[in-house]
Amino acid sequence: MNFTGAVLVGGASRRYGSDKALAVVDGEPMAHRIARQLEVAGAREVVFVGGADRIAGFSHWADDFPGEGPLGGLLTVFRRAVDPVVVVVACDLPDLDASTISAVVAGLTTGVDVAVARTDRREVLCAAWDRLGAGPACSQAFAAGERSLQRLLVGLRVHDVPMSADRFRNINTLGDHLTSVVMDVREVSVHELAGVVSEAFVIDVREIDEYEEVRVPGVVLIPLGEVAERIDEIPVDVDVYMLCRSGGRSMRAAQFLAQHGRSPINVAGGTLGWIDAGYDVESGPVDS
Repeated sequence: MNFTGAVLVGGASRRYGSDKALAVVDGEPMAHRIARQLEVAGAREVVFVGGADRIAGFSHWADDFPGEGPLGGLLTVFRRAVDPVVVVVACDLPDLDASTISAVVAGLTTGVDVAVARTDRREVLCAAWDRLGAGPACSQAFAAGERSLQRLLVGLRVHDVPMSADRFRNINTLGDHLTSVVMDVREVSVHELAGVVSEAFVIDVREIDEYEEVRVPGVVLIPLGEVAERIDEIPVDVDVYMLCRSGGRSMRAAQFLAQHGRSPINVAGGTLGWIDAGYDVESGPVDS
């Protein structure tokens, strides 16, 4: 069955804090990972839909309905695709694989408008659509003000394809990403940091109130929740020492940075370990 594979990349990524489509998982942007799996599953063409054209190797279609959510992206695919079947997936499902996509495509049998992956719920952003069968009803619902894909399905002939939930890990926030990253990161003691702190690039990922109360002299404050959106402030060509209260949050940030081409070093024991060792500290407002 010829089908077009489309990855929706036009979301604002507000909860994530930066462009989710470019978030790196296992050394590869999430959107690119999914596009490759669509290719392996047999898509005749794979396209990115929405946002800017910023992912190399695949075609990009501007969203005909920017800001109108996934349904606007789906209608864009219906309008532009040549194949009668389209598979539309979200960009934030990094574990989606070719066999899952193929199973969804196989579920689009005669008399079915859309085949949807089903775990304990319908995974509406992993579905195969009969473009000609579903298109008119989708356009009509959209024109009437509908924007929910879940509600849209009520008026269509749907086939649910049972799936394992482990293929549908969803990365909506930086926290989701950080807890999913597993990478080896070099770790040093506070004593080793003390030997280089005067010339090293050191980031403190605690919250601002913690930082103002007490901190290692000369550190740069980038709270954990801002690491993704401020990654351009972090150099790529030098070791970057990561600090938090005791070493947990900084390790999460370090693993994230390691996936984004930086050279992070976690400081075991963190600020508490530094204080316990008797080294000098600073305090006061950030701008002081």
